[in-house]
Amino acid sequence: MQTYNTYWIAPVDIILHQNERLSVEGPLQAVRLMEGDWPEKTSEHYRAALRECDLACRLRGGLGSSRERFVAAALAARALVQHQPSRHSLIDYAAGSFYGAVARESQALDTPTAA
Repeated sequence: MQTYNTYWIAPVDIILHQNERLSVEGPLQAVRLMEGDWPEKTSEHYRAALRECDLACRLRGGLGSSRERFVAAALAARALVQHQPSRHSLIDYAAGSFYGAVARESQALDTPTAA
């Protein structure tokens, strides 16, 4: 069956043997790594990731779910690179914008208007 080289919305950074750091960009690359010299091939996370990534390569599974399963397999193999959140991450920015808007609304409601 034909496979397709599709890409995740964000790569998954892993470290394999001898501190070899890789940025895995999609399910096809993930399958090739897991079928090769993957450090841990016995967990349910590994089997689920391999299955889900294989399905995604064949356009029979979701990209998001294949990425989630691969992250779980990388965690189980102690290969996932944990990133520290940025001070200016998009989520922080969105939350700040939301709470700033709420504070401005609250101030506007507390300000007396001339009758």
